[in-house]
Amino acid sequence: MAGRPKSFDNDTAIDAFVEVFWDRGYEATSIDHLQAAVGIKRGSFYAAFGSKESAFIAAIERYVEDVTKLVVGELEQNPDPRTGLSGMLRQVGAFMTSNNGRGCLLLSALAAPPELCPDHAKKLQSMAEYVMLRIADKASLLVERTTRPMRMDAEAIHAYMTSVLFGLNAMATAGVDDDSILLAAETAADFIEQA
Repeated sequence: MAGRPKSFDNDTAIDAFVEVFWDRGYEATSIDHLQAAVGIKRGSFYAAFGSKESAFIAAIERYVEDVTKLVVGELEQNPDPRTGLSGMLRQVGAFMTSNNGRGCLLLSALAAPPELCPDHAKKLQSMAEYVMLRIADKASLLVERTTRPMRMDAEAIHAYMTSVLFGLNAMATAGVDDDSILLAAETAADFIEQA
């Protein structure tokens, strides 16, 4: 007997999970919320995803693939490190204003890490490292290629970029007005351009 066919698509379900976790956060999301978003019963949820943790990691992976890589693309597509870093900050500011109240799902998960099993915690960390390593690479290139004296070394630029990203995320999740978020991103970008 072949059994009942699945009445939902895993990819569509993961897209829905991204929205639920992004809106509610990990801790405030229940299996019931995830089931409701996809329209499946508890047994079907567990058969397809195993646990809330697994659904969360699948959602974060999808988010990194669809959203974070676009932002990181600003770094990778721009041959000038200074312009790449400043452009990324401006793009993040625009992203935060278009998602004000929600901020960035990945940064929010890193700022308040959920209780995850070691394997899932490692996956979350490796996704964060993907972004941070790209920033560190561009910071190093900036220092190597610059022809003028700089106020910061590569490590300081990386630390600065990280603090600005988390700061912009905190502003967005706190519901700070769009103009202030854009001003903060622009000011940070200007600082990189003049560093």
